[in-house]
Amino acid sequence: MDRTTPAAANEEIELYIRTIYSLLRSSGPIRLRSLEETHIGMNSSLHYRADGTDIDVTALSYATLRLPVCFPDVSLVVMGQMEEVFRRRGYPDVETWQPVPARARRRKLYYDEDRRILAAFIASVSDIDDMVTTMVAYQIEWNKLHEKLNRNRSLFADLDGTTATDAEQLRTEDFLTPERCEQFRQALDLSEGDFAILCHLWPGQDWVKILRKAVDQRMDTRINVLAGGLSDYRHSVQIWWQRLDANHPLSLGDRPLYFVSSNTHSLAHVLSGFVRHKKQDIVDLILTDAPEGLDEEYRRLRKEAPDQVDNFLYYASRYYLNHGASVQEARARFAEHEAMIGLQRMRDPHCLDVESQVNEIAKLHTE
Repeated sequence: MDRTTPAAANEEIELYIRTIYSLLRSSGPIRLRSLEETHIGMNSSLHYRADGTDIDVTALSYATLRLPVCFPDVSLVVMGQMEEVFRRRGYPDVETWQPVPARARRRKLYYDEDRRILAAFIASVSDIDDMVTTMVAYQIEWNKLHEKLNRNRSLFADLDGTTATDAEQLRTEDFLTPERCEQFRQALDLSEGDFAILCHLWPGQDWVKILRKAVDQRMDTRINVLAGGLSDYRHSVQIWWQRLDANHPLSLGDRPLYFVSSNTHSLAHVLSGFVRHKKQDIVDLILTDAPEGLDEEYRRLRKEAPDQVDNFLYYASRYYLNHGASVQEARARFAEHEAMIGLQRMRDPHCLDVESQVNEIAKLHTE
């Protein structure tokens, strides 16, 4: 594997990246906690409250949305480019494990619950940077939750004596009475705004289940980047391209192509006009559900930076297409808008979780 340290302008960031790749040269697993000191010293704008005991809800929210819900239970994370890499290192059947997608990151993730091992497919060296730093941030903030909740175990007194099944079926709204909400907020030392974000972070009964788990469970996760070389990256990309070319109705290899690296919603939204067409529906859902504190962000942008509202709506449309009472109808309308501009999606990425979109430029509507 190419473990050349990426260039960085900031000395603290450079030290952090150098520490990550130095530790990853080990043939065995390393503990995430061995990276916590340099992570904190980096003074990241995405995790500016990493140092200290106050919970950084923004960083916790960012990391939670990019890791699977099972992550607090994970003991070991193994990362590799393709099935062959996992087989060579003693994990011959990772794709038969339980798929555990993250809500805000496209990456193939599989979980062996019995052994508490998470397998992650990585497409590039930057995937390692992204995943490692996200996991470190999650563990730091989870352990802050653990410390604060462990000192306030009485908050869960009503659940003592209940079976695990009954506890998991308890809905957030049934457990979080207004009085208990305030008790939790004070115990966690959170502002009302941060506590509202935390309440929406895990949907349904997961909120009760996960916070109850945080009372007893301190995280000490290990990671292991499995041995592989640049040839493994190249091979996985070749498989991806061969499947794309073989399954697309056009002969892609005979045409001039523009390769654009972007989120799969970005160009589709801009070129199809779907978001502008559904603007009010998206806003109504965001104001009703208030996911990730987006309702407050929308109100702030309307007042302080109205020219940025369109960018906000492009982001919020992801939530719109995955939640609400009319998800299937919304997705159908989105597909219609894509069809009008000749956009075709290929959703069989195999070893790389990289969905592709092919758009014939001649079919775009310039208006």
